[in-house]
Amino acid sequence: MDNLGALKRLAVFAAVVDAQGFSAAARRLGMTRSAVSRQVSQLEEELGTRLLHRTTRSLSLTDDGALILADCRAVCETSERVFAVLRARRSEPSGTLRITAPLGLGEAFLAPLLGGFASAHPQVSLHVTLSDEVVDLVAAGIDVAIRGGALQDSALRVRRIGPLDLVVAASPSYLASSPPLKEPADLTAHTWVTYTPLGVPNRPTFRRPGHEPITVRPTGRLQTNNGGVLRHLLLSGQGAGLLPRFYVARDLAAGALVDLLPAWTLATGGIYAVHPHVRHVPLRVQAFIEHLVGAWPTAEPIQEMLSR
Repeated sequence: MDNLGALKRLAVFAAVVDAQGFSAAARRLGMTRSAVSRQVSQLEEELGTRLLHRTTRSLSLTDDGALILADCRAVCETSERVFAVLRARRSEPSGTLRITAPLGLGEAFLAPLLGGFASAHPQVSLHVTLSDEVVDLVAAGIDVAIRGGALQDSALRVRRIGPLDLVVAASPSYLASSPPLKEPADLTAHTWVTYTPLGVPNRPTFRRPGHEPITVRPTGRLQTNNGGVLRHLLLSGQGAGLLPRFYVARDLAAGALVDLLPAWTLATGGIYAVHPHVRHVPLRVQAFIEHLVGAWPTAEPIQEMLSR
């Protein structure tokens, strides 16, 4: 027996009983009367019993029909609940939203924006993981990843949230005992602290109006995938390094670190929301990404990050 077809026939039978007739049931179901009648007749044939007493003026249940009616109605109710749940999710964000971001970007950019989203969408549960490792979103069951820099081509969907500003910085104590640094090419004479998310080894390309782009190849023995660790290495005078400005915005403003090449700009990429959903993007994912994009121009941590 065709189980999927049988489920339909059970539902049609329940509709006929509840509508008290084939014609009324046909109107409710959007079917022809003859199609409804055929569904009920086929069900009776498959079950080997008569379910309805039919006359030209009345319709009544047989004992076997009455026996299975409750279960037939349960089939209909289950189907309605399934569609109701999914319709509700399409009308209001709900469910669990799993988010990942690098530690520094998560603390500086993402964390201040989570509370506003949680308050606006009380039916969404947030699971946030901060890690500097690039995880496989599908394998890890992640809905949205916040990433910075230049992204590699992939099958993931990407939404740009805003620019990522990079800076080459060092401490005054390091600069006091190091060679002069006026041009990007001078970096090759300096000790380099590598921020590995930007590439190992780093090959930054600098641009300035009226000048040809310059790509430099600085070297050093220290490297880390964590911006906070890199910041501390720079503050302790271990060398010069390239990292996102939001890690060191306060240090630059306080003079604890120095922007070494302020007249030059770097190819920076951006801050992105990345998700694996290609079709039927969950409403909670859509709402969260729109929340980030909408918050970008006014979020205090972001303004600090972009300040020079």
